[in-house]
Amino acid sequence: MSAIRRLGRPPASSGVQTEARIIEAARRCFADLGYAATTNRAIAEDAGITTGAIYHYFDSKQALFERVFTQVEELVSERLSAAWRGAGDEFAHRMRAVLEASVVLNRDDASLARFLVTVPTECRRRPELAPLLGLLNGYQERVFGPVVDDGIARGELPADVARSTLLNVIGVVLVGLADVSANFSSPEQHAANADVVGRLFEGTLIPAPVSRVS
Repeated sequence: MSAIRRLGRPPASSGVQTEARIIEAARRCFADLGYAATTNRAIAEDAGITTGAIYHYFDSKQALFERVFTQVEELVSERLSAAWRGAGDEFAHRMRAVLEASVVLNRDDASLARFLVTVPTECRRRPELAPLLGLLNGYQERVFGPVVDDGIARGELPADVARSTLLNVIGVVLVGLADVSANFSSPEQHAANADVVGRLFEGTLIPAPVSRVS
């Protein structure tokens, strides 16, 4: 949690800037405290505004959580999609680019990963948040669907594994990395973990067994 700042709305700040500060502060609070424990007071202190100012922009905690989710999902989707689109056609190269982009995102703002890994749990605990789970599934299809489709078409991915399973496995890998980073690892360790996963996708992590002639 950031240090306490002087409360109130700075004279030079615009409504857009204030709203952005509220969203950023809420993301940190939701990530660190959880949905239930996050209060307007905690968000206001982190954002450096009065508690009442939040109601000028968001009429409920649910609305604020949904806005944070939408912003984070859009940011991460755009960055990861841009990464693989600029990495050529090969599946392994695209996934390496995605992993490297995730490292940069984590170094720039670790609260992104900390927030995202809480979303499924919060959605299952809170019925009002449940629709966000469907959006998470859409995110996976939108970002990685083309990568999987091209990998299958190029013969780089096994044809006997269902497309949905391939997408799920990619999700497991990336969510697992984010979860470890959010709860146990430093940005440097996250980068090391991502590099090893990249080697796994490239087929260089586990050498092929050497046949022995008797």
